[in-house]
Amino acid sequence: MKGKRQNNKFNGIKNTLKSIDFTDPEQTEREIEHLASFPRLNPNPVIEIDQSGAVLFANDATYKILKQLSCDTVQAFFPPDIKEILENVNNDNEVRVFIREVEINGCVFEESIQLLKEKCSARFYIKDITERKLAEQERERLLLELEQRAVELNTVFRVLPYLVSVHGPDGRYLRVNPALVKLFGIDPTEAAREEIARHLKAHFPDGRPLTPENMPSSRALNGETVSNVEYIITDKNGNEHTLLMNALPIKIEGHIYGAVLAQVDITELKKKEIELNKLNRALRALSRSSELMIRAKDEARYMKDVCRIVVADCGYSMAWIGLALYDEGKTIKPVCYSGFDRGYLDTLKLTWADTKRGQGPTGTAVRTGKISSCKNMLTDPNFSPWRKEALKRGYASSIAFPLMSEGRAFAAITIYSREPDPFFEDEITLFSKLADNLAYGIMALRSRITHAMLEKSLTDSHEELNAMIENMPLVMLLLDRDRKIRKMNSAAVDFIRSQDSEIEDRRAGNVMHCINSINSPQGCGLSPDCFNCALRRIITDTFEKGISHKNVEMQFTRKQNDTLKKMTFLVSTTLIHSSNEILCLVCFDDITERKEAELKILSFNDRIKSDLMFAGTLQHSIEPPEVIEESGYAIYSKNIHCEEMAGDYLDIIRIDHFVYIISADVSGHGLIASFFTFIMKAIIKTVLRRPIHPDQLMPIISKEMKKYLVEDYFFTINIMEINIADNLLTYSTAGHPPFIIFNENEIKIFKETSTFISNLIPSRWAGEVVPLSPQDRIFIFTDGIFEVSCENNKILGISYIEEFIKDNRNTPSPLIINKLIQNLKTARKKDTFDDDISVCVFGKQN
Repeated sequence: MKGKRQNNKFNGIKNTLKSIDFTDPEQTEREIEHLASFPRLNPNPVIEIDQSGAVLFANDATYKILKQLSCDTVQAFFPPDIKEILENVNNDNEVRVFIREVEINGCVFEESIQLLKEKCSARFYIKDITERKLAEQERERLLLELEQRAVELNTVFRVLPYLVSVHGPDGRYLRVNPALVKLFGIDPTEAAREEIARHLKAHFPDGRPLTPENMPSSRALNGETVSNVEYIITDKNGNEHTLLMNALPIKIEGHIYGAVLAQVDITELKKKEIELNKLNRALRALSRSSELMIRAKDEARYMKDVCRIVVADCGYSMAWIGLALYDEGKTIKPVCYSGFDRGYLDTLKLTWADTKRGQGPTGTAVRTGKISSCKNMLTDPNFSPWRKEALKRGYASSIAFPLMSEGRAFAAITIYSREPDPFFEDEITLFSKLADNLAYGIMALRSRITHAMLEKSLTDSHEELNAMIENMPLVMLLLDRDRKIRKMNSAAVDFIRSQDSEIEDRRAGNVMHCINSINSPQGCGLSPDCFNCALRRIITDTFEKGISHKNVEMQFTRKQNDTLKKMTFLVSTTLIHSSNEILCLVCFDDITERKEAELKILSFNDRIKSDLMFAGTLQHSIEPPEVIEESGYAIYSKNIHCEEMAGDYLDIIRIDHFVYIISADVSGHGLIASFFTFIMKAIIKTVLRRPIHPDQLMPIISKEMKKYLVEDYFFTINIMEINIADNLLTYSTAGHPPFIIFNENEIKIFKETSTFISNLIPSRWAGEVVPLSPQDRIFIFTDGIFEVSCENNKILGISYIEEFIKDNRNTPSPLIINKLIQNLKTARKKDTFDDDISVCVFGKQN
């Protein structure tokens, strides 16, 4: 193209020359001058040089630009390879036009260098392309920045925990992030929409299916901005997830080319929301049942109303109350219910005995006095006697709360749900409080009935009433409606220290020297403080509503011998029907000294607790370290106390080349058991100062300990002497749990017939000498290990320990101990134990 363009220029000049009339010299000169003005007036630099590089011609534009660039020489426009280019001037076989770029002081020029063979010269046609180069550089920079932004966005897209997808105009998935693929269990970009719908089973919370028409992506493709749409999907494991979706259309110049969807899994949030709602409902039920307890007058009605509140406020299928009978079959008798029953209670035939029909939640709650539940009636084997009838009525789970009085369950309230395992910890806590309030309310009603019977008896016999009033050790006053004293007993006279003539027709506050009555000129009942008087309030309540009060604690200040004394009373009131009027019997039980004693006892108890904590700290400090490594052997041990003070005893003593491991367990736990362990440790530390055969050490410990054992306390003990030099184990045991010797190939449990040491029965111990191999390890434990009870109250037993060692014979010693403790906590579903735990493993260092 460039060669053609140059030829066209040449042809144009040639045609122009043909048009010149050379016969007219003046015209010819003007035409030649006109042709010469083309390069001179060209706004771009034009330069011509000879083959040596000397400048033959440079137009004005050349010098103008050089001046702007602060350059003094035309050679600034020469490219670095100008010599090689000029060598081609006389070469017919080479290209006659060269294109070069030259930079001068930050400006870039494109040069077209034309070789003129006939002139042996080279002509430069130069164009400033600085702006174009800058534009190209800016374009490259923008492209690079765009590429970086794309990488960043792609990274964010991949690591974003939310579910993000891009959809085409037809609604198909074009791109999805890994979080969406992980939750869906399928890559939607590789599947048809129908397959995705079958896989996810998507639907709205109200059950309506999520169709292609009502999907947020379809709505966004129609130009709608969709916010906070909830729907539910099912993952590949069958678990439902609630998703919150937002969708936006992708618009370019007003046209919709697709849609972007962002979703977040709010399943756990919804679960917490449901739990919070259930908790609020349970709290409302607790509050309403508490109010009901205050107003209740009839036991049967009260229990029925509590069941109704649980069903109505908490949304459960049914609640019922069963009373524990003390008949031969230990029957549980349903007395009331609320909710959907349809004859279900008639089919139960429950008992609280430890039999098959007593293993359900209600029977277990009454028998154990603890909360019991059936999380899934379809799978719980203990619920098999009632499963068929329960499933007929749509029940899926239940939970029973014992109603306790004086440490024993006299009834239980059981709640049924249509969902498996619906009860959570905080809700159970509130229901437990509701059950406690219910038990208290029932007992209060029964006490009130007994009190009413007493009232009737008092009304029927004035002589008995008078005798009782006169001889009761309580301060007793008979008041009329104006709170004036009509009669008082001897205890009241002694308390007031005045004669009968001084108290007639005087109000109780004046006679008892209440400080508020003394400070008011008007006397009792007319002082401003009297309107808030608790005594006045319950007396008025008894007269106006006929309500008796029992043991209401109240305080008032009394003037006694010119001094003020603050006193505490338990006040009871009841109506007395005399022949011509109704009086109120008010009984004052002075508990001032008792309250002061209680405060002293509380202070003493606090001091005892502090001392116990200190003693517990002291006991922990003298226990052997958990890891002992010396002379090629290692001993790992752990002690877990169920209280601050422990009855377990574990000691490890090194004398010469003998290691003594002494494990003992005192009956019970707590302070007394700990006291005996301190004595035992002192005896052993005193005696065992040199190597002593276990058979000789055992009778010494037995004899000395029996001096201190009291009542029915006893202890078990196992003494081991390990000769490290000869690998011999000598032991003597008295009633202690067996120990186990094991290695990678076999285990052996050492059970001996011996008795514990006490003052009640003759002591008998046993032992032997056992050779040890270098690979042998010894596992020693107390009974707190194998007597751990699981959730169903079954004891694990020694067989569990034996199987555990078999399964972990290759496990390092410290890991054996930690794993066993963790397994026991898992079996109990608790982090605490009901007895002290001690365990020890002896063996060669790894």
